[in-house]
Amino acid sequence: MKLFAQQYALRFFVIFFILASHLSKVWAEEYIPPTEIPPENSERALLIAGLNENSTPEQKKLPT
Repeated sequence: MKLFAQQYALRFFVIFFILASHLSKVWAEEYIPPTEIPPENSERALLIAGLNENSTPEQKKLPT
């Protein structure tokens, strides 16, 4: 009976590692690093304008 349980455990770990390795590749491709926020308000306004250039109205960033 122990051999039977060990076979299932081995299959589980093999499948888990295959899925985990695939998901890590997918997550790495979709990662977008954070944007550095400038300390000055004038620089922030330029950053917001640059981000809004190719954005749809729903995506636009509003200055606060």
